[in-house]
Amino acid sequence: MRNTMTFPTQQHSSRRCRLQQRKRRREAGMSLMEVLVAIFLLSMIGLATADIVWRSNRTRNTLQRINDVYHSSRVVLDRMARELSTAYIAKPLPGPDQSKIPQTIFKAKDESPIARLTFSSFSHIRMVRDARESDQNILTYYGKPHPKKSGVYRLFRRSKTIIDGQPEKGGLAYELLDNVVSLEFKYWDRRKTDWQKDWDTTRIEYGNRLPPLVEIKLVVQDQSGQNITFLTRTRIFMRELLQR
Repeated sequence: MRNTMTFPTQQHSSRRCRLQQRKRRREAGMSLMEVLVAIFLLSMIGLATADIVWRSNRTRNTLQRINDVYHSSRVVLDRMARELSTAYIAKPLPGPDQSKIPQTIFKAKDESPIARLTFSSFSHIRMVRDARESDQNILTYYGKPHPKKSGVYRLFRRSKTIIDGQPEKGGLAYELLDNVVSLEFKYWDRRKTDWQKDWDTTRIEYGNRLPPLVEIKLVVQDQSGQNITFLTRTRIFMRELLQR
């Protein structure tokens, strides 16, 4: 009978000791090993988060640069197509000195890798009030080598608002597009039923006529060095010689 009364007391005492030990551990805090493990895990989580953020920013910046290249190239291509659609040539006025008489022109040279094109058009927009200008102008597209990069060029546009006897001289030029790899024009010849890379209305074989269709192929280089090709076609509406 004595043993049966002391056994529950010993069991209760050992349980109380264990509870007291657990309470002391909680009051004592984390051990050094636990702290080190927690710091390691937090560091790994921080590094993983920083890597994800860095990769996301890099992808966003890359996509933004590519989008900028696409946007600027499309704007330039659309502008060239729009201006080419208003090209025209007019019959020169009679006079003893033809160098002083206004001359219209459509002259294309297949210069590799940036083709050169000079033409008269009705694409000018007068920006200054009472300026002695009209909607007629002489435009030239041409390229120059990039001063800091090899293998790419800068595309320029020359605009001359006063049409005189020297359409290929004078005017104001500015850069249209950077990092251009190549620019190619093709002109549809109805008589030959084939594409031509040269066209000159001052030569007899072209007979003061314009091509009905022009193909523009533009190749630009993005920030990663990849070439992007843009292609479009535009119609020229005033293909016959205008009478003055």
